[in-house]
Amino acid sequence: MRVRNWVLRNGLWVLLMLAAPIAGGLTSYFVLTWLASFDGAPEAPTERAEAGAAVPMPTSGWTIEEAEAFEEYPVLWVGESFQGLAVTGITRLQFSEPPDVPAPDTDMVTVAYGDCTPAGTPPTCVPPVQIVSTPYCLRPRSLAAPEVLAGEPFDVRGAVAQWVGPRHSTLVLYGGQSTLTIIATAGERTVLDVASRLHSVNGLGPSSASDSIGAVTASCP
Repeated sequence: MRVRNWVLRNGLWVLLMLAAPIAGGLTSYFVLTWLASFDGAPEAPTERAEAGAAVPMPTSGWTIEEAEAFEEYPVLWVGESFQGLAVTGITRLQFSEPPDVPAPDTDMVTVAYGDCTPAGTPPTCVPPVQIVSTPYCLRPRSLAAPEVLAGEPFDVRGAVAQWVGPRHSTLVLYGGQSTLTIIATAGERTVLDVASRLHSVNGLGPSSASDSIGAVTASCP
């Protein structure tokens, strides 16, 4: 129960703030997975702050040059533009809980393409295309909640792929050293087009769209 509550209190709110608040029925893989996998109700950020817990926030946005120089794990993208949409943000989110908290670290880089208009309270929106890279061992396939996955796993460039939710707007890929999440508001065709063009911005992972992503090679503790 402690782990379940930790995930909702920490991971859910951070990921909602970062890249994938619910908008137009689209929800990110991580939010869907964690909502379905764990019970309890998340505390609001203000409640956590009053309790003395830190509320982690995304780091400042990177330039493309900073992403190219990143050496810690593969970061995948589809180039400086996609279907006329320019890169509008590259953001890393990283935080760890104290050693006595039995939960995995969070570390991910999101590349966003295109703009969106924030709406609602608090204002949120989902860019047309997002690609989220995270080390496989932090978000292994074993953490995926079966109830939010749609259909059977299938192969995409040697990686295991699976749709999240019935709209086929979010696809998760497990391959190499990474768990990759593609979110596209336009739906399945765009998501698969992104998957076919994925390559590394920082020289780790597939160097071009013609290279295989491959099966998972990460050796997790």
